[in-house]
Amino acid sequence: MSKDRKTRFQYGRDAEWAVLLRLMCSGRHYVLCGQEHWLPPYCHSRLRSIHGNKTVDAIRHFPDFATNDYLIQVKSAPEWDGHPTVTIESASLDTSRELSSAGMPVLLVWHFPERMPGEHSLYAQFADKINPRESSMDRHNLNGSMTPMLLVPINQLKPLSAFGL
Repeated sequence: MSKDRKTRFQYGRDAEWAVLLRLMCSGRHYVLCGQEHWLPPYCHSRLRSIHGNKTVDAIRHFPDFATNDYLIQVKSAPEWDGHPTVTIESASLDTSRELSSAGMPVLLVWHFPERMPGEHSLYAQFADKINPRESSMDRHNLNGSMTPMLLVPINQLKPLSAFGL
């Protein structure tokens, strides 16, 4: 694993731990359900290179936590420096919207490690309320899984506390 990928991986883990802590403190029942919790690393690595397959996308982008009320997909925004948007992979948003339309609402949560003003570092919105815009970046210039990214306006997000966490 490259140093850059390890850093992105650690940001993702930090974001999941921040949400997990909020879940534990809220007393809500939750289940860990993201594929990284039940698939071995070699499967995760191989799935990252398969694009445009809805079954693979559903596995790769299945939310990280399930509560009695909704599923939670955690995202990290470690390099946010005041831009009016954050990013999300289009396949991730598509999967979250499909689950939502099937009666399983998905709360998308972004972790801004010590970057957002005020006391909050976790901001969220339900997938079906997100209105992203296309990114002008070519997917081959992107890090991570090299899938198309969308831009989510920050003003569409609310502090996680607004969702009872």
